Amino acid sequence: MKKLFSERFTSTFRFRLYMLFSGAVLSVSLFIYFYFPHQFNDQAIVAARSKAMTIADISAYSIAPAIYFNDSDALQEVLSATQRNSEIRYIIITDYKQHVAAGYNVEIGLRMNYDIASHDGTLSNDRSTVMTRAVIQFNNLTLGNIYLGLSLDKLAEDVAETKKTITFISGIILIIGLLVVYIVARFLTKPLETMAQTFHQIARGDFSQHVQTSGYVEISQLGEAFNHMVDDLASLQSELRSVNRTLENRISERTTDLQHEIVQHKKTEVALRESEERFRALVELSPDAIVVLSDGTFAFINPSALSMFRVYSIEKMSGRSLLEFLHPAQVNLFEESLNRILHGNMVNIFSEYAFVRNDGTEFIAEVAATRLIFRGKIAVQIVIRDISERIRNERKKMELEQQLLHVQKKEIISTLASGLAHDILNILGIIGTSINKLLFMKIVNQESLLESAEQISKASERGKSLVRQLLSFARKSELNFDSVSINTIVMEITSVIQRTFPVTIAIKIDLSNDLPQIRADNNQLHQALLNLCLNARDAIQETGMITIATTASIKPSLPGLQGDYICVSVSDDGIGMNEEIQRRIYEPFFTTKSEGTGSGLGMAMVKGIMENHRGFIEIDSAEGKGTTFRLFFPV
Repeated sequence: MKKLFSERFTSTFRFRLYMLFSGAVLSVSLFIYFYFPHQFNDQAIVAARSKAMTIADISAYSIAPAIYFNDSDALQEVLSATQRNSEIRYIIITDYKQHVAAGYNVEIGLRMNYDIASHDGTLSNDRSTVMTRAVIQFNNLTLGNIYLGLSLDKLAEDVAETKKTITFISGIILIIGLLVVYIVARFLTKPLETMAQTFHQIARGDFSQHVQTSGYVEISQLGEAFNHMVDDLASLQSELRSVNRTLENRISERTTDLQHEIVQHKKTEVALRESEERFRALVELSPDAIVVLSDGTFAFINPSALSMFRVYSIEKMSGRSLLEFLHPAQVNLFEESLNRILHGNMVNIFSEYAFVRNDGTEFIAEVAATRLIFRGKIAVQIVIRDISERIRNERKKMELEQQLLHVQKKEIISTLASGLAHDILNILGIIGTSINKLLFMKIVNQESLLESAEQISKASERGKSLVRQLLSFARKSELNFDSVSINTIVMEITSVIQRTFPVTIAIKIDLSNDLPQIRADNNQLHQALLNLCLNARDAIQETGMITIATTASIKPSLPGLQGDYICVSVSDDGIGMNEEIQRRIYEPFFTTKSEGTGSGLGMAMVKGIMENHRGFIEIDSAEGKGTTFRLFFPV
């Protein structure tokens, strides 16, 4: 009841008049409250600045002779006269070197940073003081400066008092205004309430009632217009009876039309049945298995599904569930997805599952499922496509790629063989020298034996490490993605190429600190970087430098790529490549090397490795200016 009264009151003319006038009074009061004190404050600050400038100029003029003639008594007399002004917070007199010579309340001036004052006047940080500066001159000679601070406390008190006065006056105006609104609204709404009572009687169907006019011209016009409307309603009521009779005739005619529409509807049903038959033919001829599950069992199954599950009779599928043909390890996952579709939590599913045929053989299939109404019940339609052959082809393709990678590894190893052989011969030379030293030693002592044994041990360990690296790289292995450190791989590659490349080629590395790890195949990264290093070596004419660098947190410039990438770059100062070679560099069996020195698979393999790692390659090269390959790996 209270809520109803509140809603009715807030929609009355009287309430809106109150709100309009109150809003107007409050707006004017707020404008006066904020505008005039602000103007008064600004004008008072301008006057205070002028006053401070005048006092400072007069004081500077008065004390100039005293400072010039070093008359401390006269200086003190001028300061004493100025101190009698209670508005002055401080006075500071400085010499031409800006050293404080005399003053009044110097510590206050220092706390307020007196030296930021200008001659026109500067407000302190707390806006309580006007700070000004005047130059002390005598006989055209600058003797120093006088700094003066004038208090604004009296100004703040005057502004506060003004705001209180404005608030009091605004309150009185608001109270008087609301009283006037109440009286005016009372005179205006009384005739309207009388008219409302008459309106209610007319609304009940008593068209003999008429509104009485009042002394207000506008309200009288409204009453007369309403009386005319009542007379019109009375005449319309008789016309309405005539319209009702006409409407009954039209309903009879519409009934005849509906009977005709029923005939058309039956024809439409026949067309729908024909369309359904065509759809059924499409389903039955589909090479994919199409089934409908209702209440967990098969409600429909097409011939392709019978053939796929090796069940050649629909009767043998009756009462069975698709879950019986799923691989046991995936039953719970599939059942959970079906329940989510049935309850409307998922629109459809599209995934791969393993199935077991009726004869026990297994196959992999893509499954698409969606909810539908089948024979008046909520059911799930499932389309199953056997992709076993496609998966076998993909595996064969992967095996061929691995074989090509292994062949390319052997090509890299054969390229490194001469350098590795030279390093192994050096190791064998150290071992042979140490053994000859022991064999032909005339006097055998413990120290000589230990020295020779230590040299043999270090040389053999070095040889074992070198052979172990070579065997590890040459070993054929499956893809194994794990968290790896790019910097570690670069150091391992550097160790190999420094031993095998000519001494006329310098190897430089520039590794970024705190480089994040990535998920990658360690063996494939070795192969990609070794390929780029070998190409760089072949591009260098006799002497040159190869630089390997790593960079973190790179934003890709290619469209459609997001996230952070790390970059591994391999640069050389060799002969470089023209645009034609750069366009063909990733073509299998394309090579710029002489016949018998390269298979042309190196860069094609590097590109394939980067695609396996969801990365990409950039090339920066020009003839005679060297080449830089940049490998980008997602973090």
